[in-house]
Amino acid sequence: MSAFNANQQNRLIASFQYLDELLGTMLDKLEHPEIFLFPPYLQDVTPVQRKLLTDYLAQLQGAMRRFLNDQGMAAIRPKTGAAWALRIALSAAQTALEELSPKNLRGYGELTAEGEHEISALLAGLGAVIGQMDACLTLEGETGIDARLAQLDPGAPGAALLREMAGIVARYGLVEFRPTLAWLLERMEEPSLEVAFFGRVSSGKSSLINWLLEADVLPTGVTPVTTVPTRIVAGEIPRATVHFAGKEAVSVEIGRLADFVSEQGNPDNEKNVVKVAVEYPSPRLQQGVCLVDTPGLGSLATAGAAQTLTYLPRCDVAVLLVDAAAGLAADDIAVAQSLQAAKADLLVLLSRADLLASADRQKMLAYLRTKFLAKLGADIPAWPVSVMGEARPLATRWLDEALMPRLNQQRDMAASSMRRKINGLRDAIISTLRQVATTPRRGREREYSQEERDIGKARAAIEAERSAVRRWGDQLPELMGALIDAAALSVARVWETDDSQADVTGVVAAALASSVHEWAHDLAAELAGVRSSTAKSLAYLKNSIASGEALAELPRPSGQPIFDATAIVRSVVLQRGITGALGNGVRQRRARKQLGRQLTVPLEQALSAYERALQSWGMDYLFELERSFSATVAPIEAGWRALGRAWGAETIVQDVARLNELDSGQSI
Repeated sequence: MSAFNANQQNRLIASFQYLDELLGTMLDKLEHPEIFLFPPYLQDVTPVQRKLLTDYLAQLQGAMRRFLNDQGMAAIRPKTGAAWALRIALSAAQTALEELSPKNLRGYGELTAEGEHEISALLAGLGAVIGQMDACLTLEGETGIDARLAQLDPGAPGAALLREMAGIVARYGLVEFRPTLAWLLERMEEPSLEVAFFGRVSSGKSSLINWLLEADVLPTGVTPVTTVPTRIVAGEIPRATVHFAGKEAVSVEIGRLADFVSEQGNPDNEKNVVKVAVEYPSPRLQQGVCLVDTPGLGSLATAGAAQTLTYLPRCDVAVLLVDAAAGLAADDIAVAQSLQAAKADLLVLLSRADLLASADRQKMLAYLRTKFLAKLGADIPAWPVSVMGEARPLATRWLDEALMPRLNQQRDMAASSMRRKINGLRDAIISTLRQVATTPRRGREREYSQEERDIGKARAAIEAERSAVRRWGDQLPELMGALIDAAALSVARVWETDDSQADVTGVVAAALASSVHEWAHDLAAELAGVRSSTAKSLAYLKNSIASGEALAELPRPSGQPIFDATAIVRSVVLQRGITGALGNGVRQRRARKQLGRQLTVPLEQALSAYERALQSWGMDYLFELERSFSATVAPIEAGWRALGRAWGAETIVQDVARLNELDSGQSI
């Protein structure tokens, strides 16, 4: 029994905790000064002294531990996960970078154009690294990866190659490849065929999965309802497990899924859900089949879209839904290209096909196959589907002719997918090693610091355009007046040549649409300009590094929303009056007065809605551009880090030879 009351115990434990943290942190800073850009102390403590101090700290900790045990007082157990604390620190670091923006620096004095350009490039590069650090903390399967690799069956297909790649990644510090290693290991530990559903917001992914399961398992709706990936596997009873960042997973009833995976129940993933695992007794989930519902791309689902893009390389069979009502978008093409690069078996569906007549449906399917053939260089199957009423046979046909054959061949499909993915990682690592081996060592530091600056400038240009897109709506008040002026001028010209009371609503609609198109075209031109400058940065890297590898083509801005003014002018009634002898200026003023009175409110509403759609389109494109650019330069940046180490060309050649040797039929 303790000799101290509860308050005294709390005081003692808190003081011991303070001493432990104070002295432990101090010695840690002495032991590892190399991790600091600005070392906190002069290194005037000798190695012998550091060793003695560490021993004394151990004695101090031992005495405190024994006292706590003797008094029956439990030491304070951590309540916060290290990953969560690191993410908080990274968030603070990102905020600190934002404080260095050109806008904030101007508060300390005038900032030159060169200075603004330089700091913007630096901040873009630093922000990208912090983003990568944050992304690696959300990865599953990183813990104990080396020990888990050692436990794999040596005879398992791909095990030897995976171990060899893990050793090379660790030896050269190629941290970009650790995430792929982690989930490949996870797939080898629990083999299954992952069939993932991708598409823009409200394209019908959740509804189609529910139809496949023959039950309302996933929440559906007209607003974005999936904010995190949801995996569905076979189980004896329906249940769901929700995994969070920084705290333990919880089990919930299927009916509560919307509280965690919907934008309404979990806006912008404020509950920090990492994934949701659902078990359901469905015949179509037997024999190791897993269905995955991914967050929609575009619109409000920005946070979920990031998780979808992170998930892209994992799936075996990818089902990409193109909404018949919205048509093909730049996001759809970009996702298809990423899935193709990830060696996934891609199927394209024309979802909500019941909205189209049979002839229009066939035209759209032909268009999809043509576009994907042009963009991907492959003939991708395209199927119309619908889960509504009389159009359900469309989905049944796709299920019977395309999906079920793949599910029935689960074992072969999963093995083939793993073969493609492991070899894809092997090829990426070999490419990076060859880059390191063929780059002259002389002048590396100066040369690569310049290239890193160029990459930073490209990222800064993307970020600057992102800010411009956010401010694009600031022009609306000025645009409103210009639109009505242009429409009034068009009406006046009609009145000048027509003495009758002509119906000029079509003229008004055309004038409005033309002016809005010019305004929106300026944004498209800006996005194309950013893409062009980013592509030039990649071309420079290609020429300077001369790695012999083809660089991926960056996505182009396409699928821009169209402004339709027809609906807002239907109720407009214009009276020409007796203005023929008074001149065109009078006619224009008369038309403008009537248009201003009748169009101001509906035009403001229509422009506001269009501006949001245009802004969403622009932000989605920049997200895709940045993702594609970062994915392309990631191996190059990994090579730079490896170049900073004293790796001989002979060692690298030997490592490449081992990887090539393990890439044989029996090893995969």
